[in-house]
Amino acid sequence: TSQLPTTIADMLDGSIPTNIAIIAPDGPVLTYGSLKCQVDSLANQLNSFGIGRGDRVAIVLPNGVENIVSFLAVTASGATAAPVNPAYTTEEFVFCLEDANAKAIITSGAASDAINEAIPASMINVRVGLNSDEKIHFTCDTALGLPGDSDGSNVDDVALVLHTSGTTSRPKRVPLSHRNLIVGTQNIVD
Repeated sequence: TSQLPTTIADMLDGSIPTNIAIIAPDGPVLTYGSLKCQVDSLANQLNSFGIGRGDRVAIVLPNGVENIVSFLAVTASGATAAPVNPAYTTEEFVFCLEDANAKAIITSGAASDAINEAIPASMINVRVGLNSDEKIHFTCDTALGLPGDSDGSNVDDVALVLHTSGTTSRPKRVPLSHRNLIVGTQNIVD
Protein backbone atom coordinates (compact mmCIF):
# COMPACT_ATOMS: atom_id res chain seq x y z
CA THR A 1 0.00 0.00 0.00
CA SER A 2 1.17 3.50 -0.69
CA GLN A 3 1.68 5.91 2.17
CA LEU A 4 -0.72 8.82 2.54
CA PRO A 5 0.76 12.27 2.00
CA THR A 6 1.36 14.27 5.18
CA THR A 7 0.69 17.78 3.86
CA ILE A 8 -1.42 19.38 1.17
CA ALA A 9 1.75 20.04 -0.86
CA ASP A 10 2.62 16.32 -0.65
CA MET A 11 -0.66 15.53 -2.39
CA LEU A 12 0.57 17.38 -5.48
CA ASP A 13 3.93 15.60 -5.29
CA GLY A 14 2.19 12.24 -5.68
CA SER A 15 0.15 13.23 -8.73
CA ILE A 16 0.76 12.31 -12.36
CA PRO A 17 2.14 15.54 -13.91
CA THR A 18 0.42 15.14 -17.29
CA ASN A 19 -3.07 14.50 -15.86
CA ILE A 20 -5.53 17.40 -15.80
CA ALA A 21 -5.95 18.89 -12.33
CA ILE A 22 -8.22 21.91 -12.95
CA ILE A 23 -10.48 22.96 -15.79
CA ALA A 24 -11.77 26.50 -15.35
CA PRO A 25 -14.91 27.28 -17.39
CA ASP A 26 -13.60 30.68 -18.55
CA GLY A 27 -9.95 30.21 -17.75
CA PRO A 28 -6.97 27.93 -17.94
CA VAL A 29 -6.73 24.16 -17.96
CA LEU A 30 -3.99 23.12 -15.53
CA THR A 31 -2.21 19.79 -15.46
CA TYR A 32 -0.89 18.57 -12.12
CA GLY A 33 2.63 19.39 -13.30
CA SER A 34 1.69 22.97 -14.14
CA LEU A 35 -0.32 23.33 -10.93
CA LYS A 36 2.57 22.08 -8.79
CA CYS A 37 5.03 24.39 -10.58
CA GLN A 38 2.78 27.42 -10.02
CA VAL A 39 2.05 26.49 -6.37
CA ASP A 40 5.75 26.04 -5.58
CA SER A 41 6.66 29.34 -7.26
CA LEU A 42 3.87 31.26 -5.50
CA ALA A 43 4.69 29.66 -2.12
CA ASN A 44 8.29 30.87 -2.52
CA GLN A 45 6.98 34.30 -3.46
CA LEU A 46 4.78 34.39 -0.32
CA ASN A 47 7.86 33.48 1.76
CA SER A 48 9.74 36.36 0.11
CA PHE A 49 6.90 38.72 1.13
CA GLY A 50 7.48 37.78 4.78
CA ILE A 51 4.77 35.10 5.03
CA GLY A 52 5.69 31.71 6.42
CA ARG A 53 5.04 28.93 8.89
CA GLY A 54 2.62 29.90 11.62
CA ASP A 55 1.24 32.94 9.78
CA ARG A 56 -2.41 33.20 8.75
CA VAL A 57 -3.39 34.48 5.33
CA ALA A 58 -6.94 35.60 4.58
CA ILE A 59 -8.04 34.70 1.05
CA VAL A 60 -10.86 36.88 -0.25
CA LEU A 61 -11.52 35.65 -3.79
CA PRO A 62 -14.51 34.34 -5.71
CA ASN A 63 -14.59 30.63 -6.50
CA GLY A 64 -12.20 29.86 -9.33
CA VAL A 65 -8.70 28.86 -10.31
CA GLU A 66 -7.07 31.87 -8.59
CA ASN A 67 -8.70 30.86 -5.31
CA ILE A 68 -7.64 27.21 -5.62
CA VAL A 69 -4.03 28.01 -6.53
CA SER A 70 -3.81 30.71 -3.83
CA PHE A 71 -5.05 28.26 -1.17
CA LEU A 72 -2.52 25.63 -2.25
CA ALA A 73 0.31 28.20 -2.34
CA VAL A 74 -0.52 29.47 1.15
CA THR A 75 -0.47 25.96 2.61
CA ALA A 76 2.73 25.09 0.68
CA SER A 77 4.40 28.23 2.09
CA GLY A 78 3.88 26.87 5.60
CA ALA A 79 1.17 29.41 6.40
CA THR A 80 -2.50 28.82 7.23
CA ALA A 81 -5.26 29.75 4.78
CA ALA A 82 -8.26 31.62 6.15
CA PRO A 83 -10.84 32.00 3.35
CA VAL A 84 -13.35 34.83 3.72
CA ASN A 85 -16.56 35.31 1.75
CA PRO A 86 -16.01 38.14 -0.76
CA ALA A 87 -19.64 39.26 -0.33
CA TYR A 88 -19.13 40.27 3.32
CA THR A 89 -19.61 43.83 4.56
CA THR A 90 -16.70 45.91 5.83
CA GLU A 91 -17.67 45.08 9.43
CA GLU A 92 -17.74 41.34 8.68
CA PHE A 93 -14.33 41.55 6.97
CA VAL A 94 -12.84 43.45 9.92
CA PHE A 95 -14.17 40.80 12.33
CA CYS A 96 -12.86 37.87 10.26
CA LEU A 97 -9.42 39.42 9.70
CA GLU A 98 -9.02 40.26 13.39
CA ASP A 99 -10.46 36.95 14.62
CA ALA A 100 -8.24 34.92 12.28
CA ASN A 101 -5.25 37.06 13.35
CA ALA A 102 -4.37 37.38 9.66
CA LYS A 103 -0.88 38.67 8.87
CA ALA A 104 -1.67 38.94 5.16
CA ILE A 105 -4.58 39.00 2.75
CA ILE A 106 -4.88 37.80 -0.84
CA THR A 107 -7.43 39.64 -2.99
CA SER A 108 -7.92 40.42 -6.65
CA GLY A 109 -7.60 43.74 -8.42
CA ALA A 110 -11.39 43.78 -8.51
CA ALA A 111 -11.72 43.66 -4.70
CA SER A 112 -14.78 45.48 -3.38
CA ASP A 113 -14.63 48.74 -1.46
CA ALA A 114 -15.75 46.79 1.63
CA ILE A 115 -12.66 44.58 1.41
CA ASN A 116 -10.28 47.46 0.72
CA GLU A 117 -11.69 49.49 3.64
CA ALA A 118 -11.24 46.56 6.04
CA ILE A 119 -7.55 45.91 5.28
CA PRO A 120 -5.36 47.47 7.99
CA ALA A 121 -2.25 49.33 6.83
CA SER A 122 -0.09 46.89 8.82
CA MET A 123 -1.32 43.86 6.84
CA ILE A 124 0.62 42.39 3.92
CA ASN A 125 -1.68 42.98 0.94
CA VAL A 126 -1.18 40.47 -1.90
CA ARG A 127 -3.04 40.83 -5.20
CA VAL A 128 -3.62 37.80 -7.42
CA GLY A 129 -4.04 37.87 -11.16
CA LEU A 130 -3.75 35.80 -14.30
CA ASN A 131 -0.87 36.46 -16.74
CA SER A 132 -1.40 36.48 -20.50
CA ASP A 133 -0.03 32.91 -20.55
CA GLU A 134 -2.78 31.96 -18.04
CA LYS A 135 -0.46 31.53 -15.06
CA ILE A 136 -1.41 32.83 -11.64
CA HIS A 137 0.81 35.63 -10.31
CA PHE A 138 1.05 37.61 -7.08
CA THR A 139 1.97 41.26 -6.61
CA CYS A 140 2.63 42.95 -3.29
CA ASP A 141 3.56 46.50 -2.36
CA THR A 142 3.45 45.92 1.40
CA ALA A 143 5.91 43.04 1.96
CA LEU A 144 7.75 43.06 5.27
CA GLY A 145 11.16 42.71 3.68
CA LEU A 146 12.17 39.76 5.88
CA PRO A 147 11.59 36.34 4.34
CA GLY A 148 8.99 34.18 6.06
CA ASP A 149 9.88 30.83 7.64
CA SER A 150 9.87 28.48 4.66
CA ASP A 151 10.43 25.21 6.54
CA GLY A 152 7.10 24.06 5.11
CA SER A 153 4.38 22.35 7.08
CA ASN A 154 3.88 19.12 8.92
CA VAL A 155 0.86 16.89 9.30
CA ASP A 156 -0.35 18.50 12.55
CA ASP A 157 0.06 22.14 11.45
CA VAL A 158 -3.16 24.04 10.85
CA ALA A 159 -3.69 24.34 7.09
CA LEU A 160 -7.12 25.97 7.05
CA VAL A 161 -9.14 28.17 9.41
CA LEU A 162 -12.85 28.42 8.69
CA HIS A 163 -15.53 30.39 10.51
CA THR A 164 -18.88 28.94 11.52
CA SER A 165 -21.97 30.65 10.15
CA GLY A 166 -22.63 32.45 13.41
CA THR A 167 -26.41 31.92 13.21
CA THR A 168 -26.83 31.65 17.00
CA SER A 169 -23.89 33.82 18.10
CA ARG A 170 -20.69 35.33 16.73
CA PRO A 171 -18.89 33.08 14.23
CA LYS A 172 -16.25 30.83 15.75
CA ARG A 173 -12.93 29.67 14.29
CA VAL A 174 -12.62 26.07 13.14
CA PRO A 175 -8.96 25.07 12.63
CA LEU A 176 -8.27 22.12 10.31
CA SER A 177 -4.84 20.48 10.17
CA HIS A 178 -3.15 19.06 7.10
CA ARG A 179 -4.05 15.64 8.55
CA ASN A 180 -7.76 16.61 8.72
CA LEU A 181 -7.77 17.74 5.09
CA ILE A 182 -5.83 14.72 3.81
CA VAL A 183 -8.07 12.23 5.62
CA GLY A 184 -11.14 14.05 4.29
CA THR A 185 -9.71 14.00 0.77
CA GLN A 186 -8.88 10.30 1.05
CA ASN A 187 -12.45 9.59 2.22
CA ILE A 188 -13.78 11.34 -0.88
CA VAL A 189 -11.40 9.39 -3.12
CA ASP A 190 -12.37 6.08 -1.47
